[in-house]
Amino acid sequence: MDWPSFTSSIVASLAWPITVVAIIFILRRPVSSLILSIRRIHGRGYTIDFGEEVESLDQQLDEAIPTFVEQLGEVPRERTGRTTREQLERYYSIAMDDARTAVVSGWLLIEESVRDLAQRKRLGIRHYASTFQILKQLVKQKIISREVFNSINQARNLRNEAIYMTDFHISTTDARNYMALADKISSYLRSIE
Repeated sequence: MDWPSFTSSIVASLAWPITVVAIIFILRRPVSSLILSIRRIHGRGYTIDFGEEVESLDQQLDEAIPTFVEQLGEVPRERTGRTTREQLERYYSIAMDDARTAVVSGWLLIEESVRDLAQRKRLGIRHYASTFQILKQLVKQKIISREVFNSINQARNLRNEAIYMTDFHISTTDARNYMALADKISSYLRSIE
């Protein structure tokens, strides 16, 4: 076998593998960003879209909170306890780094506000009581409405999805929206006298 034939046979046998590797290399970023942008997961009898669920919960909360605030009367501004701008910026920077961690941080903000409300109302909740148990007690004592309870429980379910459903991507925008929602819930709970 002469050199031109040998070179020709090597080029022919390496052409397809080199082409495949080159295509994978060229398309790696668009394909990986496409995979990471998956927001919706379908399973046996369920569909999850984190962003849509956060938006839906925000609308539901907007309907639930004003109704209950009207029942309570006007809430003094100094009692709202809104998260400071610096805290929100810190949370948003967490969302930029890791969206799942931002969702968990948002939930912790809600959880802290629930426990604080139970303590202010002197409900006698044991320190090991779950947030869900405390929320049920707050509804039973008519401190929060059933609608607010459902909204907070839905936020808890979204937190659980963020932790345990690792098959899909939570975008930075979705994490920021969850943080804003958590701030809204927390501020409302802190405003209750």
